[in-house]
Amino acid sequence: MAEPVTEGLRLTIAVHGGQFLVEIVTRNVEIAKELGLQFGKTAITLGALYTGYSLMRPLVQAAVEKALGNGLNEDIGESKTESLADYGSERVQQRLEVELAKVGLQVEGLELKIEDIDEKKTPSKKETESWKWKETSITHREKLKNLLEHGKINPEEIKEVNGVRVCCSKKFLIAIGSMGTRVYVGIGKDGVEKAVKRLPRDVCLGLAEQETKVLNELNTVRSNYVVNYWFLEEQSDKEYLFLILDLCEETLENFVERSPKADLKRDARDIIQQVLKGLADIHREPKPIIHRDLKPSNILRNVQGNWLLADFGISLILKTGVTTHLSESRGTEDWKAVESCSFQAKTGDKKSENVRYKKESDIQVAGMVLFYILTEGEHPFGERPDRLRNLRDGKAVGLDTLEDSAAKDLIKWMLSHDPSHRPSAEAALKHPYLRSPDQQFKMLCEVGNQPEIKTDDVKSEVVRELNSDPSNWQNKMEPNILTFLSTNFSRGRIVPYKQSQTDCLRFIRNVTQHWHDHPRPRKEEFYIVGNPQEYFLDLFHSLPVEVHRIIRSCDWKERRSLKEYFI
Repeated sequence: MAEPVTEGLRLTIAVHGGQFLVEIVTRNVEIAKELGLQFGKTAITLGALYTGYSLMRPLVQAAVEKALGNGLNEDIGESKTESLADYGSERVQQRLEVELAKVGLQVEGLELKIEDIDEKKTPSKKETESWKWKETSITHREKLKNLLEHGKINPEEIKEVNGVRVCCSKKFLIAIGSMGTRVYVGIGKDGVEKAVKRLPRDVCLGLAEQETKVLNELNTVRSNYVVNYWFLEEQSDKEYLFLILDLCEETLENFVERSPKADLKRDARDIIQQVLKGLADIHREPKPIIHRDLKPSNILRNVQGNWLLADFGISLILKTGVTTHLSESRGTEDWKAVESCSFQAKTGDKKSENVRYKKESDIQVAGMVLFYILTEGEHPFGERPDRLRNLRDGKAVGLDTLEDSAAKDLIKWMLSHDPSHRPSAEAALKHPYLRSPDQQFKMLCEVGNQPEIKTDDVKSEVVRELNSDPSNWQNKMEPNILTFLSTNFSRGRIVPYKQSQTDCLRFIRNVTQHWHDHPRPRKEEFYIVGNPQEYFLDLFHSLPVEVHRIIRSCDWKERRSLKEYFI
């Protein structure tokens, strides 16, 4: 067995009205198979397990609270720590081992230290000065630097939340949310920068618990596109709850406000790809999560430049096999899908109308977000007060302002009025707007190789729709290039191609397939074309989108040779 890392675990526990700092040191933890974590022969401590795997945190927290609660006499008087010591720390330790075993954790070499922190609620100046700071953030560097200095001079104003130091003062505030929520910069005792979200207990307890529950689900824990959750502190303050998260640099809303249009156009693909990857992760079966509050202010950029989904307070976890949730309308005005909006006329009836929430509801809002990025903050359904009516009627009046036809097609698809006509997040990621030129070109060649395309089968609906375009693709090519590319040099003849779009696809596929068969010395036209992929995508730049639009609407997308380009 590898040499264990003796990493201690420090928790703040509230039992019988007392506040305790509990430090637990272990040599190793054996984990029950049903918990799904395997480490082979590598030793792992309880502290490392708690820090590295957020799913384990509520299990460990509950076990410690139960062990300590059972081990502490309720009539403890003024000196709680002394009463606990009198009760027998060995017995408390034994109770803790039992409670941990109940949740599937067999600990070895457990040592327990308990400190009454009601008598020491603020860190001493010496403690504050000893804390490290691993400088990472650029946006919040000044606030973090000031927090460090403020803590040295005014340690009594520093609050410690599970080892993260925070001062809930305006000068350390980085975000303001609904219902009185505030987000502040924080620094952990390990020096790592954190965001500390403060929520009013009286109105946000349910939201905080739901957000914690969602962020502990495997779909979010395993995703690289969801903000990391570390801890929910419910016990240390009578008025507020504290949620500890990774510190991010800015919201998408801030980014769009400060960025010129050229930068937004350049970055839009990358941003929406990451948003869709995050949605694909949380929508995954068997327990899909619906975000329900996707909007630019809930999409965050970290210091590495990655975009993350955040704020899961009103998110839903669907049961296996369930596709729709009925409830009152929740979320933010302007950032709801049409099926999730209540269009009831305002009457004296206080009873709210139930609306629908589906995974596809997040997709329609993601389409709004992409439009918002490309248009420097505009909404696809127009300005108020017409916006809600346009959404209800399925009139995305802003689409015609988009210059990029590929982006326009993707957004139009995602904004489809009928949820069943919208793509899944994974299917949206296969759209040509989000695919590399190489992937787009391979899709064209694969479609051009389908039997119905080769034979120009007029019975095929796909063939008929492709050929409904009356334009002649050959007119876009120089005659000498067309003749050169249509020549079968091995047979010494020119292959005739018609002006139909199906023949265009056959032509592209055949030229690409036999490109390196051209005899030497190669003609001038060979070098003019250069790279067939670059040449054809530049010549027929709208073809990938048109072909994708037709194929995604029929059962061809299920074909083995085409599946990877559509679903």
